[in-house]
Amino acid sequence: MSAKMFFLSTFGGIKNTSKYEAEQEKLENDYQEFVTVQKSDELKSFLELEGFIKSESFLKTKKELTELRFKGSPEEAQLKEYDKLHKNKKLAKYYLTSGSSELKKYYAIKESEKLKQYNELKSFMEDGSFKSEKEKYAKELFKGSSEEAKTKELQKLQKNKKLKDFFALKDSNELEALNKFEGSDLNKKGAELEKKGQLNKDEKKELKQLKSDSNYIKNVKFKKSKAYRNYTEISKTDLPVKHEKLSSEVNSEAFKNRVAYLKDKQKFEKTEVFNKSQEYKKLATSDDIRFYFKYPKSSAYKNYQNLDQSEIRKRYEELKTTVESEEYLKRKAYLEDDKKWEKTDEYQKEQLYIEMMKRPHLVKYMSYVDTNLLDFYKDWEIVFEDRFKDHQLDKSKWQTLSPWAEKTVGRNFSHTGDLQGFTDGENIKMKHGNLQIHVYNERTKSLVWNAPTGFNEEELHYSSGLVSTGHNFQAEYGIVEAKIKYEPLKELVDVVYLGNENETGRVNLLEAGAVNRVGLINGNTEESESINGLSKNKFYIFRLEWEKGKLTWKINGKEVFETKSNVPEAPLHINLASLVIKKTNKLPHRFTVDWIRFYQKKS
Repeated sequence: MSAKMFFLSTFGGIKNTSKYEAEQEKLENDYQEFVTVQKSDELKSFLELEGFIKSESFLKTKKELTELRFKGSPEEAQLKEYDKLHKNKKLAKYYLTSGSSELKKYYAIKESEKLKQYNELKSFMEDGSFKSEKEKYAKELFKGSSEEAKTKELQKLQKNKKLKDFFALKDSNELEALNKFEGSDLNKKGAELEKKGQLNKDEKKELKQLKSDSNYIKNVKFKKSKAYRNYTEISKTDLPVKHEKLSSEVNSEAFKNRVAYLKDKQKFEKTEVFNKSQEYKKLATSDDIRFYFKYPKSSAYKNYQNLDQSEIRKRYEELKTTVESEEYLKRKAYLEDDKKWEKTDEYQKEQLYIEMMKRPHLVKYMSYVDTNLLDFYKDWEIVFEDRFKDHQLDKSKWQTLSPWAEKTVGRNFSHTGDLQGFTDGENIKMKHGNLQIHVYNERTKSLVWNAPTGFNEEELHYSSGLVSTGHNFQAEYGIVEAKIKYEPLKELVDVVYLGNENETGRVNLLEAGAVNRVGLINGNTEESESINGLSKNKFYIFRLEWEKGKLTWKINGKEVFETKSNVPEAPLHINLASLVIKKTNKLPHRFTVDWIRFYQKKS
């Protein structure tokens, strides 16, 4: 036993495995919870609350609200000023007047159509408009008017004898018959014979016959009549048109109405102007108009006028609006409320913050946040792990053929001096959530490597097994850790190590049996530390920290060995095996591993 292991085992330097594992599992679980909390909206809200609660603005607000009172406040001063003005007699009289029926009546009349009409009529009566209109109507007479002249002219035309004959024949049957006769062959023939002068016998006879025709005689006689001559004469003048135009105008309804109007001696009394003058007289003597001009002279109205636009009234109403407002009443109640701080959002946030501070997961988070207790889990991650909880070996992680054998003969083999043969997985058992390599006292055929002669098949007296991550997993630098039952037999070697496929050297996480140690074996070079002080048949957690230029071994978290010599610099895989190096009757033997994992630094 080395001096280090003596002191560690004697003075309790190595923790109880269950306690250590529980502590590590707790730390790992706490880290997972830490990460969950760290990413949560809950933590974000908590930190925002914390920043808010500790802010100057929050502290200032809390101080102001807890010290805030109605007494001595601007609101109290406003209320006192209002109460003083409320007792002012002139203001009291002002508001009595402002609500009186007289003032309402005065302003109603002031805005009424009645007063507007009165003012308009008064202006009309006094600005000369009425006088002008009255004089205008007085001058409108029939005598001497254009209507009188047109009437007389029409009467003169109606007495004209020739014009009478014109209108008598204008649309008569005689005139129509004559017009037809003028265009007839009979008339044309008679005119032609009469123009000829000297007629022969036949022509005279024909002319005589024509003149004896009744129609001919009738039309010739009509044409020579005085009435027809008058018609012909008048038709060449403008008298018919003039008569027709005058007759149409004089006999029109408008002309007759105009004549009647000009002849009416009471026409002014029928005008709107006259009606206006009567309406004005009526309004001027009405009660409303008389009240309107009398009320402004009263003392009540004069006081009202004096205060209506005064600063004192404006201030009073401003204060009244303020102190009676919902906002002011709420503010007053708020200032008088001894619990106002407790009713604020800030208080609610403060209470939420206090409550959140007591939440176990946040308490736990805050206990870690400024420590380095979780640094390992922050910086490292598991890249390989097997807890052996399945009933079968996970072939995606392990192979039962050693990488060296796989590279050479394709089946497991033993070395010179080994008494066991490695089966292809038959001796690997998964029991009680553990991986067990069973070593049996049974004959086994196996290849054996002998330096001079090479591989020879021999019958060996013992069987065992091995597992390796082989090509499934290999890594360069990191931490390998395993929970292993320390159950050494001097005739055997139980080993967990990192190695390569060429078996050029290995880094033992644990070697137990004939020699109990941790360390590095590279050909004839050995860097190791004895661990004989450990209690047998108990689980321990063995840990190897492999970094560039340095290897460190720990048991249950306690460092037991360190070396900086011959540190591997190439990827290695994980291997587990049990070897028989001396004859024994203590079999079967079980090399038990509860779990194994490999960490690497997070990128």
